[in-house]
Amino acid sequence: PYRVRKVFRRFIRLIPHSIRRKCMRSRIFLWVMLVMFFSGCQQYDGKVFKSQKGGFSIQFPDTPTEEVSISRTPLGDIDLHLFTLEKKLVIFLVGYSDYPAQFVKENSNDSLLNIACAGAIANYKGIVFSNEKISLGIHPGREIVVKSKDDMITYLTRLFLVENRLYQVTVLALEGKTIEKSDKNFIESFKLITR
Repeated sequence: PYRVRKVFRRFIRLIPHSIRRKCMRSRIFLWVMLVMFFSGCQQYDGKVFKSQKGGFSIQFPDTPTEEVSISRTPLGDIDLHLFTLEKKLVIFLVGYSDYPAQFVKENSNDSLLNIACAGAIANYKGIVFSNEKISLGIHPGREIVVKSKDDMITYLTRLFLVENRLYQVTVLALEGKTIEKSDKNFIESFKLITR
């Protein structure tokens, strides 16, 4: 299209003339430069959402819905706080819950994260594609990717243990949709803030 060519010409003018003359002979160079230019222009246009009580901020594509449910566990009742948004067959989710302090003291970070990962994987009864140790600053975490057996759901989640609080940041792609870079930017935008 005309507008694409116009923007590309402007971009090409930024390259020094001596380099441009040598490289312009190759049409491949033109396409590589065009791809680099437009991939660099793509920005995540999420809206910053803050939960002071939750102690986090994140960029949701739009305003999420908040709900609190009570999970009955052998440790007692645990409140699960969820912030969710569905957009174009993708569910964006942030959740957190607080473990009893004594339970956290009695277990290692690894075992707590293993329990959380096992629970997340069991919920979707899919195939685990990856399960990696990660961190958020000094706080330990895990990143898991699970796909349903029929390949219709892809589940990417990061779990972080911050003192006795477990955070879950998730993107769930439905109906065979793949998780795109812009969806991953949602997860990357997760930050801790002062409670």
